[in-house]
Amino acid sequence: MKLSELRLSDIGCFERHDFSFSDLTVVYGENRAGKSTLVYSLFFALYGQHLNSGLKPADLCRKGRASGTAELEFIRDQERFRAVQSTRRLPRLFRFDPDLPPDSDESGEGGPDGGEGWHPAGGHHPDAITELINVPPETAGLTSFFRESELLYFLQEVPRYNKTLLQNLIRLDEAFIIQSRLKKARRQAREYQRGVQAAAPAALPDDLNRELARRRAADARRKLAEVETALAGLSRERNDPAVYRSLLRRLEEKTTQHKRLEQELKRRPPSWELDRLLGELRSAEKTETRRQEERPPLEAERGRLTAVRDEARRRLEVIQSLAAEADCPTCGANLPEERKEKIAAAQTDRITSAETRLKELASRLSGLDAAAARIQDIAARRKAAEAAISESRALAGRLKDITEDLEEARAEFHRLFPHAANDTAGTTGALDGNAGPAEKKTVAADPAEQKAGLEAERKKLREEILSQEVLLRDDDRKRKRHAETRSHLAEAERRVLVCGTALQAVDRAIGGLGAEILTRVRRNLSGWIGLFGFLEDFDIRIGETELLPVIQARGYHYKLNQMSKSERIFLYLLLKLSIGDALGHLGFFVLDDPADGLDPERQKTLAHLLTEISRRRQVIVTTNDRRFAGCFPAARHIDLPRG
Repeated sequence: MKLSELRLSDIGCFERHDFSFSDLTVVYGENRAGKSTLVYSLFFALYGQHLNSGLKPADLCRKGRASGTAELEFIRDQERFRAVQSTRRLPRLFRFDPDLPPDSDESGEGGPDGGEGWHPAGGHHPDAITELINVPPETAGLTSFFRESELLYFLQEVPRYNKTLLQNLIRLDEAFIIQSRLKKARRQAREYQRGVQAAAPAALPDDLNRELARRRAADARRKLAEVETALAGLSRERNDPAVYRSLLRRLEEKTTQHKRLEQELKRRPPSWELDRLLGELRSAEKTETRRQEERPPLEAERGRLTAVRDEARRRLEVIQSLAAEADCPTCGANLPEERKEKIAAAQTDRITSAETRLKELASRLSGLDAAAARIQDIAARRKAAEAAISESRALAGRLKDITEDLEEARAEFHRLFPHAANDTAGTTGALDGNAGPAEKKTVAADPAEQKAGLEAERKKLREEILSQEVLLRDDDRKRKRHAETRSHLAEAERRVLVCGTALQAVDRAIGGLGAEILTRVRRNLSGWIGLFGFLEDFDIRIGETELLPVIQARGYHYKLNQMSKSERIFLYLLLKLSIGDALGHLGFFVLDDPADGLDPERQKTLAHLLTEISRRRQVIVTTNDRRFAGCFPAARHIDLPRG
């Protein structure tokens, strides 16, 4: 890529100025004359961005002007192109072809200034210039531009995160930061895992011991109930009429409740019929709900068609507003009346097609709304069926409980009033049977001894129940703690695995990228170092594991801060050229005041070096030193007027 001409309008200190470039161009100007503005304008003309990442393109505008324009003419692959960048308009790209008729290109537009032979390239796509250049702006700023500010950072040698400035230049420092953070995260994950393992219980409680404790507690409660019943029987006279009437009334109440629950269950639909109805309702609800899955794509299509229709209406309004104008107000192209009518007809067709499809979508969505209403009705019926099933099950549970209470009342009545068993046989139906263990224990015994023995046994049973409940609660706590520990261990293992996998991927990426870049830079360094005779006393090479220059002279290893300023400038220029060949460059090299602070001999050496470089790349140099500008007798010289 070779630059030919640059036209600036309302950019920096230039109201209107043209520049022409050759293979080697030297731009001289005093401070504030616009040298840096020229460098920034070249970068802006290609990428539409400011070379300084901290500034915006609008900062390039001339003071008091709302916008500025930069037109750059260059040659690429034996073809002439012209890039037009404005701070307030989209970029435009033109290609020079004198054989192409003016009205046979894509849009009918002429050149950027009405010149013949210039035709739009890429349909004025915003990325047409970037795609043609095919070099990212970050890479171009590093490999094709040499700024005084970045040189100052290199001369100070202030690496970040224990890495060199060269690694920072190619963005490897960010990868190293991620790598160090992942290592720290993996270390913390392993510490967390070790802490969780140390706090974990030795073993899970035995299920057999838990079941035995539960059974012992249940047996003790059953025996305690029998003892309580025996003690209650000893505290009153067995033939007491009040006791008889109380037990008989309880027996009759339980029998009445039992009959009422049985009749209520018979009046309700069978459980199998309710289950079948519930299954049908759930199937119908699932089918209707599945239909609702069509709604999101239909609504999305309706929104898209609405946007298409509105956009077509806006464009139709714009075309109708241009009926009285012959040229486009944006690009200045001629708009024949036939083309306006054709565009208006196309937009009308788009509106008609979109509205027809919107009506179809509205009909389908209306059907889905009706289906949604059916879903609500089915859901209400399903809930009613579920409630009926729940009520039937509750009644069955209550019937079971009443049956158990009835049998218990019958047994109690038979034990205390065996002589009345025949009178109540038709009502109770379960009054026959043997006496319980507590009653057998107290037969033919003294009432006082009987009561004392039962109270002792009751105390023993209560202690047994309390002991087994303590064991069960302790078992529950251990099981809960074991479950929490397992969850924490799984989380710790997941953290270690995720951090380890991410770190391994980053290590491989850094290793692969670093090895490839080191190989390219090392190979390109050997190709450029022959031009730098000023550094012939130094053995300069790139290390095997990092992009740090290894500098040796007479068996002594040098650091950057041990070299003179001129030596470091030449070293930085050498490395910048090598990195450019490795990462890609624009085919030219722009240097902003590279000879600042050099003595006359070093200026001559730098001028000779840049002349040699211009045989491989186009070189553009700016300087405020008239003596350094005179070191290029064969170059094109541009003198900037005072600002």
